Amino acid sequence: MSAGPTWGAEEPDLAAARAAGWGEADWDWERASERAMGRAMEGDWETAGELWSRALALALARFPPDDPRLGASWANSTAASFFQSGRADAKALEESRRVWTQSPGWIDRMRLEQRARGSVHHLRMEAKNRRVYETVVRRRLHDFAAEAREAVERLANGGKIAPRSLKRWRAEKPPFFGDTRKILSACLLLSFCPLPAE
Repeated sequence: MSAGPTWGAEEPDLAAARAAGWGEADWDWERASERAMGRAMEGDWETAGELWSRALALALARFPPDDPRLGASWANSTAASFFQSGRADAKALEESRRVWTQSPGWIDRMRLEQRARGSVHHLRMEAKNRRVYETVVRRRLHDFAAEAREAVERLANGGKIAPRSLKRWRAEKPPFFGDTRKILSACLLLSFCPLPAE
């Protein structure tokens, strides 16, 4: 298993990521987190843990202290041991909670990219109604972040959680690179989700 950098790898989205201003850490964080969840789905918690540790190291070294991906990384860093032994790392979870508490401000400040849609008509309508579009998108992103905060709170308070699959991330992953993809990756590459209270 190689947890090394993927920046030099030949992947179809790499040129688009670079053109959008993504750095090596952005690219590597997403790839490591995605691979970790895939390994966890296969029951390979050891490899998943190594990949989540790599993602955390990248986030600590290269991302701002309020970046939601750092919050996801702190939470994910304890996931492998939790699902194997039932014990969560209290310090990592407290750090995750601290970052996720700041996520509403991060979402409010983030830059929303104009997305290419299926037709010129859609692009024109989006440009004409930009303020409405941004309000709707930010509200949706706040909902994703609230769900992630709930999952972290549930784990921190001893509530029931379940491992998350990659299915939702693959369905929601934007085809473009920017702040929207960063917040969605933080929310949907969180390795666990809360179970309903009994």
